[in-house]
Amino acid sequence: MTIGASRLGKSSTNPAGKREKGAKAKATQQRIIDAFERVLLKEGVTGLGINAVVAEAGVGKGLVYHYFGGLEGLAEAWMRRADLKPTAEEIAGGDLDEFRQLPTSERLAKICANYASMLRNRPAACHVLSDDLRPGATLPGLLEAVRKQLGESHEALITQDPDFHNDDDMAKAFILQAAANYLALRANSAPSFNGVDLDTEAGWEQITSMLERVAKLSS
Repeated sequence: MTIGASRLGKSSTNPAGKREKGAKAKATQQRIIDAFERVLLKEGVTGLGINAVVAEAGVGKGLVYHYFGGLEGLAEAWMRRADLKPTAEEIAGGDLDEFRQLPTSERLAKICANYASMLRNRPAACHVLSDDLRPGATLPGLLEAVRKQLGESHEALITQDPDFHNDDDMAKAFILQAAANYLALRANSAPSFNGVDLDTEAGWEQITSMLERVAKLSS
């Protein structure tokens, strides 16, 4: 009887204590992910490193390895939380049924302008994509994941639309996507472009109007 009571005491658990410990661990993980994002926004991908992140978070380096396995695992955790993928409605600029009733050139114009604005409004993603312009990407897995998330809805609206399957429209879409990428990245890093201030709403509206006009040319 005494032995049984002793064993029971040793094997009993404290659910409240476990919950408290779990909540503390989760809060620490979020703190580290927050620090990762702040370093990314301030320094770009090339400034990301274990030392920079733990200094920003105010935690020990071992916690990054304990919770995430290292910088790449931390980058993956940030990606899952950031949820950068735009909706099809965001790229289409509203209701999809109404969008599909528009002429081909107007659909392409909306896709390109809205894609550019979507990217401009995700500065952390722009910092990751800008690393692609430098030799030897710092976190190639992160770059590829961000690129895939951002492009999924945009590419689906074009590739799944039979009206875009001619060479002229596909070529136009390809070049306009490249322009949209450049302009959005420029808006987040060096916003003055040929006298247009891309970091102001008036300047950005001017540049997206130009994208739309080009999309409608020769239609």
